[in-house]
Amino acid sequence: MSHHRQPSRLIKWNRIILIALLVWVPIAYGSNSRAYEAIFMLFIGLAGVLWTISLHRHPKQFKFSKISVYAVSLLVGAQLWVLLQVLLGISIIPSYSLHQLVLGLSYSLFFTLILSHFNNRHALTLLISALFVSGLIQAVYGIFMTQPEFAHLLGKEVDSRANGSFVNRNHLAGYLEMTIALGIGLVLAFRDGRKWSFKSFLDLLLSAKLQIRLAIILMVIALVMTYSRMGNTAFVTSLIITSSIFILVTQKNRVRNIVLLASFIVIDVLVISQFFGLDKLKERLESTEITITQTDHGWITDINDARGLILKDSIELGKQEPIWGIGPGTYKDAFMPYTDPKINPLVDHAHNDYIEFWIEYGLIGTLLLALLVLLSLSNAIKSINNSQSFYRSGVGFGATMGIIAILIHSFTDFNLQIPSNALTFLTVCAIAILSQTHPKPVKKKSRRRKRKQRLELIAENNKN
Repeated sequence: MSHHRQPSRLIKWNRIILIALLVWVPIAYGSNSRAYEAIFMLFIGLAGVLWTISLHRHPKQFKFSKISVYAVSLLVGAQLWVLLQVLLGISIIPSYSLHQLVLGLSYSLFFTLILSHFNNRHALTLLISALFVSGLIQAVYGIFMTQPEFAHLLGKEVDSRANGSFVNRNHLAGYLEMTIALGIGLVLAFRDGRKWSFKSFLDLLLSAKLQIRLAIILMVIALVMTYSRMGNTAFVTSLIITSSIFILVTQKNRVRNIVLLASFIVIDVLVISQFFGLDKLKERLESTEITITQTDHGWITDINDARGLILKDSIELGKQEPIWGIGPGTYKDAFMPYTDPKINPLVDHAHNDYIEFWIEYGLIGTLLLALLVLLSLSNAIKSINNSQSFYRSGVGFGATMGIIAILIHSFTDFNLQIPSNALTFLTVCAIAILSQTHPKPVKKKSRRRKRKQRLELIAENNKN
């Protein structure tokens, strides 16, 4: 019997802790405070201790693929680079970078724990389902909080924009991008192999997957109600890109897959969302002006809000130490001399994850993190191309879409600087790796087959 079918009690408890953390961190204001960070780092440490004990008692239950080892090595390598930044005096504020080092090591341990504890099909499905349900909780809460009666009931200010439990609505949008993608992946993972027909399409809509479809519709409504321009753009763009890849590489039942994926765009985005603020989102998109001008210092992109000015000055800051960086956690203090008088003097983040990572980690650290993401994304795309398994291709679809969505959104926001979204993104990267590397499930023998084999064995013994 496969070791994956009988996990030890410690492994079961660890899975519960890890899933509980994934659901809890966005609820705690995205864990965007030192107190919340300390709590979830403490529980990640506890899970690490339990994992070490389990590893000693049941070593055969933890088998890492080569890709998993490479991915963990890249993430740990980035933390070692931060340590070098501190020890070599590269970081301009060592205490801030040390805090980020501890946080980064917690991320690395969590990433390792996900790869080791959810490396079979049942556990992987449980993990994806938990993240999807967490996204649904955030969506429902976000929608309700836009209604005055519910907001007043909880003593909160009324906001027409959905924030969920996040401080920033753009971060709710980022969280929903990833969890909706995983939900779509679940629908595709459990599709059957029948050819497309109106009957099969109706059966799909009326099947158990309908609950997931309805949940996705609610989550898309919440995403639109965030009025996050890049959040919604990233979601639709990632869906179109991933769907195109899926349709191109999946030859079997191509018409059926096209109809199914088109339904997510047409029904969810264009029809349902039309009644829940799509017009306001459209107004925000139309009011956005982007100008690109050439100066003596090169090409400058300007957006008609503060982010354009912040981006321009952040690039100038990054040019100071482009290779070595200035140390994680130091952007806010380092940016103060560059602050434009037209914007708030306190700028916490660059509103562009790529630029902020480059400024703080330098080219060396940023390259290590980029290789981790590219390794995960390439593995997820490889899973989409797996014609032998609907499950692997479906999970690969969800992971690919989730990663691409955040990569697009990161051009104008800082989702990866928020612990809950960073932790969720790392989990999506882990799912991308596990989508292809998890072992094939061992099929249980049916009772009839077991009885037949038993009777054949008895008959053979009687002959002898």
